[in-house]
Parts: sequence; C-alpha cells; structure tokens
Amino acid sequence: MLDMLGKLYQELRFYPGKSLSQCHALAEVAYLLGSPNPSAGLVRLAFEYLSAAFEK
Repeated sequence: MLDMLGKLYQELRFYPGKSLSQCHALAEVAYLLGSPNPSAGLVRLAFEYLSAAFEK
C-alpha cells in the first residue's frame, strides 16, 4: 500500500492548477512517506485522503 501511495503522490505532485486543499493533501502524504515505519492504517487513510482531494 505504501508503494501505491508513493506512485499516486508522484503522479499528482506536478498536477497543474492545484487548489490549496490539494497542496495540503500532498504535503501530508509527503510527510507520511518520509516517516520511518508508518502504520498501515495511516497509509490507507492518506491514500484515501489524497484520492479524495484529487477525486481519483
């Protein structure tokens, strides 16, 4: 799941015309991706949060 989150993050970070809430979602995910040993629950929530922010 962490790999999927990383791929989604990479895909969306250069998305043109991002809203403030989308930038916030990307920042939250970047922080989580840089964290040592994030829990599976947090990764799942971050994936859902980022997907919802970009309606993917």
